[in-house]
Amino acid sequence: MYPLKLSIVLRTPIWGTEKWLISAVHGNESIVLKGECKGVSLQELVNDSGPDLLGKYVYKKWHGKFPLLVKLIDAKKDLSIQVHPDDAIALKRHNCLGKSEMWYILGIEKGAKLISGFKNEITSDEYVNLVAENKLVDVLNICSAKQGDIYYIPAGRVHSICGGCFLLEIQESSDITYRIYDYGRLGADGKPRKLHTELAKHTIDYKVVEKPEGKFIGQGFKDNPNALVHSKEFCVDQIDIESEYILNLEDCFSIIVCTEGEMRVLYNTKSSVKLAKFESVLIPAKLGSVLISGKGEFIRAWVSPSYRYL
Repeated sequence: MYPLKLSIVLRTPIWGTEKWLISAVHGNESIVLKGECKGVSLQELVNDSGPDLLGKYVYKKWHGKFPLLVKLIDAKKDLSIQVHPDDAIALKRHNCLGKSEMWYILGIEKGAKLISGFKNEITSDEYVNLVAENKLVDVLNICSAKQGDIYYIPAGRVHSICGGCFLLEIQESSDITYRIYDYGRLGADGKPRKLHTELAKHTIDYKVVEKPEGKFIGQGFKDNPNALVHSKEFCVDQIDIESEYILNLEDCFSIIVCTEGEMRVLYNTKSSVKLAKFESVLIPAKLGSVLISGKGEFIRAWVSPSYRYL
């Protein structure tokens, strides 16, 4: 077990680019770039190493599947307005995880927006009518975004990333999206992109979202100065370092993304992995702790085994 640099999966949808930094999604899996595990896919590594990589709690809870997906999203145009199913619905319909996610805004063009949840409570029938009348946007929270903003998007919340946003997205390991409005755009085949109005109808949380932006600390979690999002699906922390930082892994893998400066992850007395800005590394649970040296900022994504005790 050693810190793993993984290949990036590049996707180019019609609205911009996605770089999947850490992915075990079937057909879009990251591959180990260096060391004894070079050339091995992330899920193959989980199959081989199990609890040593994920941690005992995560390995058991997610039945030997890697639970997270980490992306850099560069939106040149508006994404579709969409919603994702929760774990129960996704398991029943698609035999996979649902998709809760969070956004950490890394860069923003003047006037760029984000959409998160309803500003007016509506019914499922009203939703269908608003989609048919192209008026769904009228009842949604349209948020002015700025660098450093945090958005937690639980499964069931209608949302969209708009053009001019560059962000880090951390989510459950799922690629299930229900598209409910797409501005009348055409796909690569010259036809309107498919909408999933009926699939989304019984997935959406129709309640008003009073405060779309800001950190989220779920029930059963204790707040701390580094926390951005702590939920049962994943935890995300933002950590500034001036010289050195000891990261205790707490029987769980950690994904580290360098968002400012550069740093090194030291895992024994002689070995280290260098991270430049926007590079990532996957740290296996078995290492117990690592020393991160440098000057800058990093985002840590992980799953809290202690959630079940709080």
